[in-house]
Amino acid sequence: MISPRHYLAALVLLASAACAGKEAPAAQPDTEPAGATEDSLPPARRGPALSPLADTIARALVFLPRNQTWFTAAARGKRMLLDLGRVDVEVRKDSARAAAYRQAVASRAPLTVGSRLRLHGPWGSDDVEVTGFDSWAGRIVATLAVPPHVDSLAQHVDPLPAAASRVDSAAPAARPLCARDSVTPEYRDRLALLRDSIEAQLRAESVLPYERLAANVVVRTTLASGCFGRGRTLIISSLRAGGYEFVREKIVLIGEGGSVAPLRLVASRWRAHEVTYALDADGDGTDDLAVRGSSERAGGVVILKLIDGNRLEKLAGGFNWETR
Repeated sequence: MISPRHYLAALVLLASAACAGKEAPAAQPDTEPAGATEDSLPPARRGPALSPLADTIARALVFLPRNQTWFTAAARGKRMLLDLGRVDVEVRKDSARAAAYRQAVASRAPLTVGSRLRLHGPWGSDDVEVTGFDSWAGRIVATLAVPPHVDSLAQHVDPLPAAASRVDSAAPAARPLCARDSVTPEYRDRLALLRDSIEAQLRAESVLPYERLAANVVVRTTLASGCFGRGRTLIISSLRAGGYEFVREKIVLIGEGGSVAPLRLVASRWRAHEVTYALDADGDGTDDLAVRGSSERAGGVVILKLIDGNRLEKLAGGFNWETR
């Protein structure tokens, strides 16, 4: 069976040949952020009057701010969905509630049907449009009209994280500037040695605050090769004890020749992180990183932008989950 990662790489090659979060505190955010002007914000929309049921459901919707410019997309249920916020009531089991939910979202969401976005994923970037609204695992999501090659990836690769930004005009599709998996056997051997060394260093340097945590220490290391400017592979090694009660992470960027440069992670709400894919999240020609963030009984998808080759900063986040 072909693995999702190899399937993704194959479809990227075919596509290349063919071409030769922070959530708002209220459901209806009206307050403009400091420094914003009326001209810089999307117009506030309230749409037609809601039915009584839709109005009730609207009170349980927590949207991203209406001035949001970057969004998180991912493959869910074999289709690409865009995260817009959180829904705090059940809206899927009853057809009347589902219809009222869609009416409420269409009236209050920061995006409208027909909104144009630029979608950046591991395959490259393409223009997409919002076609409607739905819910997924307690999240408010927009459905998207995507090109066939992206739709094919979404049906076979899960997760398939991507970043999306508002755009006003169409742009041609773009493909990755380098072959991310084109590394030599010698380089792979170097990565294996570095991985072992980083994990050993984490274990040696981490001082557990309580003896009871020593019995369940786990180290999880993930990596992605990509076009990171002065680096070729990004590694995140995370030591956890007591679930996520104690967490220490090391993040490093490995150069083509095997050099090691430490990175800082800024503005993520999660305690531990695992690499999913390298991707050029903003189309600047340098790869960034999609990760799965986790804390105690909660987690989410985060798109991290590589800044100046020495730190990762949150560009977008979404598809958060929690267990109670």
